[in-house]
Amino acid sequence: MGRRAPLDLAIPRFGTVFHAVTHGDYFNADFVRQYWVPYIAYGRIDGTEWEKVRTNPPWWLSVIALLPVRWLWWVPVSTVLWVAWRFGGGFL
Repeated sequence: MGRRAPLDLAIPRFGTVFHAVTHGDYFNADFVRQYWVPYIAYGRIDGTEWEKVRTNPPWWLSVIALLPVRWLWWVPVSTVLWVAWRFGGGFL
């Protein structure tokens, strides 16, 4: 799953438009007619109903999003090592 796939469609010139769809739904016929055609034909960006009711993600999810993905494997590895050291009774 991509970083933006489940929540939003990034449009650099205008900001971000949030949709409650999965990545593949951006290309189904109804979505294309409702959102892509007005943008391509007229440059119009229509907001969504979901944008009005969606909540912000928790703060910790925003912090995780700032980390480069290549560093995330350290989190479970270091956690397992710490737990083994702390509670393993000489496991390592």
